[in-house]
Amino acid sequence: MNSRSLVLKPSSVAPLFYFGTLVSSVGSFAFNVALIAFMLRSGFHLGEASLIIAAQRFRPVLINAAWGHLTDSFSPCAIVAIAEGIAALSSVCLLIIWKGAGTSYFLLATLCIVRAIVVAFQVGSRSKITKYLSDESIVSNFRNAIWLNKATQGATLFGGFAGWVIIHYFSFKTAIVFDAITFLINGAIAFLIPNFEGYSKALNHFTLTWHQKFNDLFSFNRRSATLDILLMIPMMGTVAFMARLAGSDQSWIGIYMAGYGLAVWVSGYLERGITTKVSTFPFWIIMGASFIALGQLHSPSIMTLVILFFRDLAFWIIFHRISGHIQMDTPADRTGSVMSARNCIMTAILTSGEVLVGVWSNYVPIAAESLVRGMFAVSVSFYLFAMRVQKTACVDRPAL
Repeated sequence: MNSRSLVLKPSSVAPLFYFGTLVSSVGSFAFNVALIAFMLRSGFHLGEASLIIAAQRFRPVLINAAWGHLTDSFSPCAIVAIAEGIAALSSVCLLIIWKGAGTSYFLLATLCIVRAIVVAFQVGSRSKITKYLSDESIVSNFRNAIWLNKATQGATLFGGFAGWVIIHYFSFKTAIVFDAITFLINGAIAFLIPNFEGYSKALNHFTLTWHQKFNDLFSFNRRSATLDILLMIPMMGTVAFMARLAGSDQSWIGIYMAGYGLAVWVSGYLERGITTKVSTFPFWIIMGASFIALGQLHSPSIMTLVILFFRDLAFWIIFHRISGHIQMDTPADRTGSVMSARNCIMTAILTSGEVLVGVWSNYVPIAAESLVRGMFAVSVSFYLFAMRVQKTACVDRPAL
């Protein structure tokens, strides 16, 4: 009997799917942390390193904007398996061309971008699998949306530590090999996951235009989509901002990224009930106040790490809620395209920040940058409190 024809219940598939996604994400985050650190050690400028980070995000934005909706027409497991295999091959090429200070910047950037494109194309497919793993209940949709965030962004907890260890004790080639292995593990898991029972009903068998996915994103839940954009603005250029906070000791980037990942897991736990009934505007205030405080610290320290953690905790509580609302309101046959549209918008904002922070790092004091970020977040909180916009979601959902 063909194992891929077997029928598994979503409850059986979920642990395997999230584990594979987590492993792959850990490798990717460790790679990016090591990329910045080892480029700076090899004599490259922060602007050059942040430009690659930005390009890794910008090119996938174009791909998802043009063809992201196609993920709704094909098996999501097949897309994940193929993409992970291609990403592993790109890692082999990176291993060949990396020569420290003598590395061709053009080749390095090109391979990093190719790798990022094939990884980013999975976004819609991963979200589609998550939608399938959920039943029609609000609790199930929010739980699986949070688990996908944990398996992707929560991987920074482990990826940050892995990156720190690699930076301190190994070489950039170690990071490349580690990343390639995680790609292969997740690709194998995706390939071995059998077809879902009734999955074909969730495939989109009609043709969508490239811009329809953006219309759908805002039509299914306009308020959530708008808050999503506002949430990304103060967080734009996250990696480059952490590099500024790390100063001359770039190993702190790994520690900061680990704290960022820890916040994903802790916020997911809090959203299981403790903070569910609290509106989001206090968390916007916490995020804004944390940014302002960070601007007053001029060297990496435990205090900086603690403040960053509270900033990230507030951010992820808001982001988990938005993710749950969007997933709940999106039909299964549009989930892949809608989530690819969401990822395009988020990535475009975050990417522009990576470029800007890298460019102005020599001209704009970090205190001024942090103040602007913080005041924007606080302004959104005041707006939400003052307007008291009528909720578009059911009353038993976590309040936006």
